[in-house]
Amino acid sequence: MFKDYIDHFNAEHVIDCDERNGQEDREVFKADFTMKEAEVGYARRFTKFGRNFFDVGFLDKGILRRWVLLQGSSLEAKKFLYESCLTSPDGSSKLTITDQVISLEENFIDERSKFKLLADFLEAFAQDCGALDYKIKIRNLKEEAKDDDDESGVSDVESSDN
Repeated sequence: MFKDYIDHFNAEHVIDCDERNGQEDREVFKADFTMKEAEVGYARRFTKFGRNFFDVGFLDKGILRRWVLLQGSSLEAKKFLYESCLTSPDGSSKLTITDQVISLEENFIDERSKFKLLADFLEAFAQDCGALDYKIKIRNLKEEAKDDDDESGVSDVESSDN
């Protein structure tokens, strides 16, 4: 289903967060955008946990909407949450939102996005150059659950009392 998606994305959408950040699989992705980009809509690709994710956003009727999408099934997407953080120019204010990653196979342009901001509010976060300081962190819930089991002493192997 997704075999040609990356080729299309690389040809049509030039910004790749992995290239801009200089490294794949970073903890936090710097996904800055401008008000102009928000007005026309945009998508950025980045890689985490060996999977392709897309930061997608657009301004509609004075409201910015944003999602993080996974190139994978809806069952896979349920394993991931994203934390997004928008920071004011002086660093004194931060807006942080946690939301579910959505599969590319789903209709993501609906009311499910928690990241909705009025454009007037968003402009207060813009730097002098018009860029917005925006970062994304992907959380792998399945891996976090494994780590919790390891720390709790729970074993994946059944013991046998002979």
